[in-house]
Order: sequence, then structure tokens, then C-alpha cells
Amino acid sequence: MTEKYERILTHPHHTSDTRRRMSAAERAAQFAPYAALSGFDKEVSEEARITVSKNSLDEDEIARLDLMLRRLSAERAAAVARITYFEVDRFKSGGNYRVKQGRISDVDPYSGSIIFTDGYTVSIDMITDIEIL
Repeated sequence: MTEKYERILTHPHHTSDTRRRMSAAERAAQFAPYAALSGFDKEVSEEARITVSKNSLDEDEIARLDLMLRRLSAERAAAVARITYFEVDRFKSGGNYRVKQGRISDVDPYSGSIIFTDGYTVSIDMITDIEIL
């Protein structure tokens, strides 16, 4: 060692009278990597999320759905159904197919929706399949 530092090697480690000593975890946190691009990970995961396009129904499928809607409308509260519908994505083009199962409260032709007893509403024009259970 050089003479310059020899005189301080034997000195005790300084401790502050006003501040507590940091733990090893607190000291390490000072040097932890930070996100230089805040929100970048969120944007990447949003872009990676997959959406699909809504498929068009042919005449036979439309007729079958119309028949099932009439049955649901007639049975109402007694009907339990599994409905597959297309949900439009709020952030990207396209969307995803969802399935909702439960007891039907009402089929409202004026608002164009099916209302479940738990208050969940499905738009009739987004329905792709109905299965009455």
C-alpha cells in the first residue's frame, strides 16, 4: 500500500450519530436496475396479446340461433343456457370468443340483449352459439 492510505487503515468505520445504518438489502436497492423506459413492458405485453376476428354466421346458423332465442324468450327464468359470444377488444382490432353460462333473466328484443340473473348482459348480435341446458 501507499503511504497515503496507511494512516487511515487502522481507523474504525464511521457511523453516523443522526442516521441509522442501512441494511444490506437497502444498500443493494440503491444499485438495482431501473426501468429506463417506463411502461415499455406493459406495451410489449399488450402488443403480444392475441385477438381474433369475428366469424360471419351462415343462414343455417342464423336460423338455429333465432330458434334458440325464441325458446329462451318463451322459457325465460326457467332456462339455463351456455352462450358463446364474441367480445370486441377495447384496445386492439378484433376481440375474443367468450362463454357465459347461467340462468336467463330476460331476452330483451328492444335492447337486443340477453340478461342473466346475475345481471350480466350479452348482446344478441354478438352471439355465435346457444346451448340450452
